[in-house]
Parts: sequence; structure tokens; C-alpha cells
Amino acid sequence: MAQAAVEATTPLDAVRGSNAAILAKFGDSDALAPEAEAEVYQIMDGVTDFAAMSEAAVGELCTADPTVCAEFGSTFAELLRVRSVKSLGRYRAERFEYIGEEVEIDTATVNTLAYYDDEEFTLDYELRRSDSGWMIVNYVFDGSNTVRGWRTRFRRLLQEESVEEVIGRLQARIAELRAEPADSAH
Repeated sequence: MAQAAVEATTPLDAVRGSNAAILAKFGDSDALAPEAEAEVYQIMDGVTDFAAMSEAAVGELCTADPTVCAEFGSTFAELLRVRSVKSLGRYRAERFEYIGEEVEIDTATVNTLAYYDDEEFTLDYELRRSDSGWMIVNYVFDGSNTVRGWRTRFRRLLQEESVEEVIGRLQARIAELRAEPADSAH
């Protein structure tokens, strides 16, 4: 199922395929079965470029040693990955309405409406074409840009703490999230 999302011919196919695959893992339950969590990671990894999201959020902010900056980037990418599956923010929706896609050579935006508990939310997926297909590189949820929001948070944090301290915070948060069950109630 993850392979189908990666091999999608259009950005809309990639988003629709991954959303359908994730929603299928939930079935009629509000919670994700523990055995399905590894499959959800596989689906997410097949359609989301967490490293590109991380680079867009932290790349220009890190002025430390390149090795430390690389650790910052990879740690944040892992936080994005784990947080995506554990909180499943993008998959809390009971259903999606696909409004359309805007494609400009190697970048695209897929506009959707997500429905949860009779509420409607806008969810736009920004994608980039890669060798493996269309990959999500950012989410804009009800006007809140994920990459821009994280960049702003890190800019403030790095004024008060060292890069190493921020990495420690990220690692602690990853450990907390891994200890939590994956469900859609967060």
C-alpha cells in the first residue's frame, strides 16, 4: 500500500493514496492498532520527505559546527516523523474532499478539506517531485504553515538555548512520543 503512494503519477494521487491507506488502518476504530503502527510509518515514509521539511525549518538557523547542525536536522526530521504517526494529525479526518492540485514543474500543492466531528478544516499539502515520486514537504492546516511555524519556534529557542540543548529537547520529546500509543485522539 505504501508503494502505491510512492508510485503515484500525480501529486493528488500521492495524497489521496496515502490518506486512503492510513484511514484503512484505522477501520472503524478511533485508535490505531499497535500492529498497524509500523505499516503507518511505512506509508508515511513513502510519501513524506521529513528530511526536506527539517531542512526547510532549521537549515538556515543552525550556525554551529556542521556535524552538530546535521544532528539537529536529523533529530528534528525524526521528531516530525514520529509526531506525524503518533498524533496522526493529518489522519484524524473521518473523510477528505479533494479540491484540486496546482502543479508547477517539480512542485505542487494539493488542496483538501478534512472533516472531523462535523467540522471542516482546510489542509493543503505542498509536494516536490523526487526520483521516487511526489513527496510531501509541508502541510498548511487551516492557514498554519508547518515549516514556517517550526522555523519561528526554533529561531526563538536558539536565542535562549544552545543547539545542543535544543537537540536534547527534541530527543526527549521523541522518547515521550514513542512511549505513547498511536491514536487519533491527540
